[in-house]
Amino acid sequence: CYIPGPSNSPWEGAMIPTMMAFSSETWRPPKCSFPGGFFHLNVYPSGTIDVPTLNEENSWDPTMTLPEILFTIQQRLCHPSINSPSQAGAYKFRVDNGKEAYDRRCREEADKYRGASKGAAEKAERMAAQYGAIDPLGVVERAERMARKKTEAARPPPVPDFERDEEGRPRREHWP
Repeated sequence: CYIPGPSNSPWEGAMIPTMMAFSSETWRPPKCSFPGGFFHLNVYPSGTIDVPTLNEENSWDPTMTLPEILFTIQQRLCHPSINSPSQAGAYKFRVDNGKEAYDRRCREEADKYRGASKGAAEKAERMAAQYGAIDPLGVVERAERMARKKTEAARPPPVPDFERDEEGRPRREHWP
């Protein structure tokens, strides 16, 4: 899929190709990546996107919907975390040259994907005309359905409600 660069950021106007691999174990976060060599503080040289909310050990929430995941990645693009760099070159560039120079370098990176914007938009329009939807394969719906199933399966069974005595203990006739 393509993630549009957030407006009012160095990435504005770019359509960045993004690979999302979902595990068959639905409680695990998807593995998300940009093309290898992508210049950004929080993208590993391999292209793997480093976002805390997509980290299983950190703050991953299996109920996150696909639009929320994509929004999180967009936010990381325009709000990089200098405190948890994933790419030494981008980190060194940011520290040595400052935020303005880093933003200029990000604009250069985004320029690689601005030409793709027109092609991606045209392709989306053709697909919408042909299939009647931007998401003809129902990827978003399937991902959200899987997340709901996983959430429902993860919920503990409801606790039965027993009549209780004046001290709050279940009445004797309800004991096993």
